[in-house]
Amino acid sequence: MRHIYLKTTLMAIVMAITLNSLNAFADDKSNTPIVNINNATAQELAYLPGIGPSTAERIIHYRKGHKFEKTLHITRVKGIGRKTYEKIKIYISINSPTTATAKIKITSDKTVTKPNKTTSKK
Repeated sequence: MRHIYLKTTLMAIVMAITLNSLNAFADDKSNTPIVNINNATAQELAYLPGIGPSTAERIIHYRKGHKFEKTLHITRVKGIGRKTYEKIKIYISINSPTTATAKIKITSDKTVTKPNKTTSKK
């Protein structure tokens, strides 16, 4: 009997931790500007990093005949490859409403420190 109680308690703790982690992730995501690629205007699509007016128009032209079923399908549009997709994937949605109101700027988390080169003349 005690074994079942411990197992149930452990399961409840794991579920509580998981739910808390998911809520933290959802809160973090809520501050991220989103562009819905299925219904955004050309101007809203151009808010995405690496997407200019021409590419935004190509997205609109493509979606006239095709609904994006997955965000990855945006790579089917000429001018959007894997690199661009990797840059914009956290900012695009096929279901959520567009919340972006200005050009999205990516700030790099990676800082490269180059060692100082010192030369000594003897």
